[in-house]
Amino acid sequence: MRRIIAPIVIILVVAGVTLTIVFALDWLQSLFSALFGLAIIAVSLYLVDPNRAQIVASHIAAILEWAGRRVRRFRVKNAVEGHVNRALAQFNSDCQCKFSHPMKLNWVHSRASRQSFLENGTVIVKVDHREPTYKTIVDSFILCCSAGLLPEARPYMSPSLQRAVDLAVVDSILKENDMREGRIYLMSEVFPEEFVRSPSVNEWSGIMEELQSRGFFTRMILRELHGYPAKVGHRIGKNTHKVEISKFVRYVHRIAMEQPGDETAPLDFVRERLRVGVILVGKPGKLSIQGIEPYLHRIKRCSDIGIETLYLVGYHAGVTAVPSIAREAQQLNLATIIHVSSFNACLRDGSFGRCSCASLRCRPHDDAVSSPDPVTHH
Repeated sequence: MRRIIAPIVIILVVAGVTLTIVFALDWLQSLFSALFGLAIIAVSLYLVDPNRAQIVASHIAAILEWAGRRVRRFRVKNAVEGHVNRALAQFNSDCQCKFSHPMKLNWVHSRASRQSFLENGTVIVKVDHREPTYKTIVDSFILCCSAGLLPEARPYMSPSLQRAVDLAVVDSILKENDMREGRIYLMSEVFPEEFVRSPSVNEWSGIMEELQSRGFFTRMILRELHGYPAKVGHRIGKNTHKVEISKFVRYVHRIAMEQPGDETAPLDFVRERLRVGVILVGKPGKLSIQGIEPYLHRIKRCSDIGIETLYLVGYHAGVTAVPSIAREAQQLNLATIIHVSSFNACLRDGSFGRCSCASLRCRPHDDAVSSPDPVTHH
């Protein structure tokens, strides 16, 4: 009996071991196949959208954050770099590449030693890893702007205006990407501290906020600042540049905030380097009665007096008229279209609605003059 049982036991053991090995190999094969598939997906995502890949990696790391400080640093670094670089890329797309440098995050051990600088085409941002992620994202945005936003134009701007532009860009990005915690932190902590430290930033920030609400900040101010360094002559002192840029910002702000019926703000800004004109389209009755001819005559006059960049801003009926005026001006060889966009903004009468804006490059004329009298609304 024992002679019969012993071989049966051996056979059963061998069979059990064999089945276990086969099952294990099948399980390992499935595991390796799944991991290989995930690796292919991860590599593809990184190649297509590296910023999105970093955000996904940060979510995965959040599950394993219990493993220690290194995993948390990995999570925060990928979350911050992914969100910041992705938001900046979108901002560049909307504003025609005002921010051309990607951001890389490094760690420091105290809030006081935060800093940022350009290195080999990358903005290096150093922040404290112990802060909440939303604070780290906002601080990284601000530091990134101070080093990489309009770097060639910054020497020609006053320090307070530089800071106000940085904060306005950060605020715009946070709103556009619905980063509510970050915006609360910006409004409740960053702004008050900044205004106490530099009251002049407070004034400029108020102007930037109103320009943002009207849609003029990204479409006029940033574009003109971006192109300013190319117009600089070496013989001109920096203070002269700061005065000209400051006056230009106030000029745009006055037009943006003027109420219908109080139309006295100059529509032309012709200085040594900035030569900008604005045409407001949408006055009740004007389009329906006179059509687009008055606006085409205005564009020609802007070319004649030396305006280089002209902005058509459309409200109400002017929203659909602005693209037509821009196309007609280009066909008549009066100007070249740079960009046309529509957006939601606060209108001149205080209501909220659809607007449009076209930026044109005027064709120069031989009889252009250097410093005409400013033109007001008509």
